[in-house]
Amino acid sequence: MLRRVRAAVRRVPAVARLLTLAALLLVAAGAHMLVRGDGPATWVPLTVAGIAIALLTGCPTRTWPLPAIWLVAALLASASATGDAVAARVAAAAVAGGVGLVAAVLLDVVPVLRARGRGSAT
Repeated sequence: MLRRVRAAVRRVPAVARLLTLAALLLVAAGAHMLVRGDGPATWVPLTVAGIAIALLTGCPTRTWPLPAIWLVAALLASASATGDAVAARVAAAAVAGGVGLVAAVLLDVVPVLRARGRGSAT
């Protein structure tokens, strides 16, 4: 079923682009809500929904944009956030985004490096 959903999305490029933007915006909204200090009941569902859309539809084809947009949104929200606990929330968002970005880049790069290694061995 997952393959059929991905194939259907990729057949219509406009739908793929729309779902990619929706996933990115949901993840960015989750990061913004975390930094603003809203409870986990607001930012966790947004983030999970964005990641689920990206995984279910296969959009984007690379994984690094999701944690990258998380970092950008967290930093932009930190510029306008006020309060005593803002620094802790910004640090938490930055650490989560940084770890996610490193993991996503590794997920994107390792298969390419393995394919190159097999190609040069022959």
